[in-house]
Amino acid sequence: MPIKTLCLIAPLAAALLTICAAVPIQADATRASAAGPQRTEQELLDLQESLRETEMAFAASVANKDRERFASFISDEAIFVSGAVLRGKQAILDGWAVFFREEAPKLIWGPEIVEIQDDGELGMTRGPFTLEQAGPDGTLESQSGLFTSVWEQQSDGSWKVIFDAGCPPCQAQGPTGGDH
Repeated sequence: MPIKTLCLIAPLAAALLTICAAVPIQADATRASAAGPQRTEQELLDLQESLRETEMAFAASVANKDRERFASFISDEAIFVSGAVLRGKQAILDGWAVFFREEAPKLIWGPEIVEIQDDGELGMTRGPFTLEQAGPDGTLESQSGLFTSVWEQQSDGSWKVIFDAGCPPCQAQGPTGGDH
């Protein structure tokens, strides 16, 4: 590229970078003011407990094979990822139908970690799960892993799950090489 062209492009590129760099700051400032006031520490602790109780009730709905109660916790736009990606409440209900049958696999889970965003609008739960089911030869097979769920607080104060993922625990490898 000729130097004259670079001399023309460089100031334009610098101006564009300056504008682009300012946009996220403005967007963050707008989002912070739109999100409303930050919650007090006690409010966040109360929301944390509310979300913990909701996650436990969500798990109980599966243990009790209560499909309607299970559905009541799921946002219409939710996404569940556990092998297959299930998008939307109906796809999730269809994909999880096996857990509501008479001879359903046993799925047990509970939160170990519950966190709430400072504005109280979103929360995250994470913990272990165990899936028990009969294997091909009839013996009981068990698989354990971790789940992570993201919840959105509704205008009535209830929580709806908007994202859920479960996977077997990963095998962590130690650091390689050097003194760390």
